[in-house]
Amino acid sequence: GEYKFLIKKSESDDLKLKLKNLGCKYIIGFFDQGSTDDYFFDIGHEKSREGYKFLLNKVLENEHLGLIIKPKKPKLLKNKLSDVYDLLSKAKETKRCIVFDNYEKNHVKNFEDIPAKIAMASDITIHDTLLAGTAGLESALTGNKSVFFDYYHSTKSHFLSKDLNIVFNDWNYLWIEILKDQNKENKNLGNWNNIIDQFDIFRDGKANLRIMNFLKKI
Repeated sequence: GEYKFLIKKSESDDLKLKLKNLGCKYIIGFFDQGSTDDYFFDIGHEKSREGYKFLLNKVLENEHLGLIIKPKKPKLLKNKLSDVYDLLSKAKETKRCIVFDNYEKNHVKNFEDIPAKIAMASDITIHDTLLAGTAGLESALTGNKSVFFDYYHSTKSHFLSKDLNIVFNDWNYLWIEILKDQNKENKNLGNWNNIIDQFDIFRDGKANLRIMNFLKKI
């Protein structure tokens, strides 16, 4: 979907300007990967709520912080968050917390507001999974800072290289790194420069054309 980046750029600029005009000096984009009631096969709603609760409280505590949330399944968000939904409502009242909670007529997801749109409006994005990190990857492909929060405490991943500062499994530690980034003290946070070529060496917005040309040849 890289060809959509340019199409969404003006929407991202408007989104960023809206938050900047409200006094936001730092903007975080948050991608909720989704969860289920049955935590045996997934992280479970209760665990997934931790990220929401942590970031929403930060918005309420810091009048200069903006937060953009793109849930995996916005139609199910209220049920997923349970009592944390009240905290979300309070954060939204500040107008510095924007939630893309619209969804397709016959689906639980939102396909219109792509991760890149949120990434281009943010100083950094957080995708709350390392095991299915397409939103985090799409964010990185825009050239913006992108990190993963790993609830599973993975031990085998090329994202865990010592040269990278991309994966976290402690919200408080991640927040310390974010504060450093705000103060321009941590240039390496969410920086994919040493790994991005493993995913896309072109990054020219023409991936769809290359795929179509390939299909024509076969």
